[in-house]
Amino acid sequence: NSWKEAIRNLQSWEALLLLDKEIQNDSNWERRIEWALKLKIEPILAFIVISKDVVNLAKRLKVNDRQKNILKERLKFESWLKTIVKDKNCSNWPASEWCKQIESQKWHREVIALSISMEINYWEILYKWLYEWKDIKSPISAKELIENGWEPGPELGEKISKLRQIHIDKENKNN
Repeated sequence: NSWKEAIRNLQSWEALLLLDKEIQNDSNWERRIEWALKLKIEPILAFIVISKDVVNLAKRLKVNDRQKNILKERLKFESWLKTIVKDKNCSNWPASEWCKQIESQKWHREVIALSISMEINYWEILYKWLYEWKDIKSPISAKELIENGWEPGPELGEKISKLRQIHIDKENKNN
């Protein structure tokens, strides 16, 4: 892994100070990059994400606009998650409540993955959402409910959502 050796050398020569003090002093960059590769996100994002001024650093490094937006959104995600953790007793939430909260904000997949790479509080839950829970569907489709007399509309959507939540919690207990 020549890139690892290159970064280690830059760090030992204190050359990363040219980028950012936090990155120069960071001892977890390698783990974040390994996570990034596993989670299929750009390693550069995981490398620079700890910077106090990550958006300006991304501009200096000529990171593309989509990636800059991921970094900006991750900052918003971090604030949102801190608010959720502070305001609610989320440690006792079932999987379905985590799904409801995360999905209500429509976070980009890479924002969640980047947060996982940082191993922030509740990263294990975010990982489960990303790789298990988000893909769980209601065991009964809207078509089946309509065939059984349900009218199309908001109530049908709420029913599908409720059935999905029950199914998520059931699947989570089985794992």
